[in-house]
Amino acid sequence: MKFGKESETLEFKRFTAEFSEGIISIVAMLNKHSYDELYFGIRNYGTPVGMDISEKPFAMLAKQSPTI
Repeated sequence: MKFGKESETLEFKRFTAEFSEGIISIVAMLNKHSYDELYFGIRNYGTPVGMDISEKPFAMLAKQSPTI
């Protein structure tokens, strides 16, 4: 299964460690297009690589999340 290619409104990240970079991408896409999609666990050309989900990534994401 492939998810297509990245575009100006579609962004893929392999790992949750790329969360901060993903947030920057989302903000840029929303500023330009008012719409975006961001998926984790997928390579840039749309091939799923999967992710091990445990409490650790979620705790890391919560810690890194900007407060608005």
